[in-house]
Amino acid sequence: MTLIEQNLEMYKGDTKNLVVSVFNTDGSVKNLTDATIIWALFNSDTKEIYVTKTTGSGIIITNPTGGIIQISILPTDTETLKSGPWYKYETEVTDSGSNVSTVNSGYFTLWESVI
Repeated sequence: MTLIEQNLEMYKGDTKNLVVSVFNTDGSVKNLTDATIIWALFNSDTKEIYVTKTTGSGIIITNPTGGIIQISILPTDTETLKSGPWYKYETEVTDSGSNVSTVNSGYFTLWESVI
């Protein structure tokens, strides 16, 4: 599968729904029928994981044959984390043939909200 690098940002304590399109290395859409997916937010230096989402628990495959997933980040996931650019994230897909691929990753900045 194709790895897409994308940096993300959000305010601590907000809701964010990430929509991810997954592609094969030839550019075609990846069929995600019967796939399992894991997403993690972690410290970019120590690799300590702070938030994990999985298929059925924060991740929905919204269009299996179209290769589209949605990852839901809830206010409780980030409200106690330190603000700043200390984080990275990764999304890993295991397809129906047990092939494992990291499909997107990047830096994740949390901003402090004033309200």
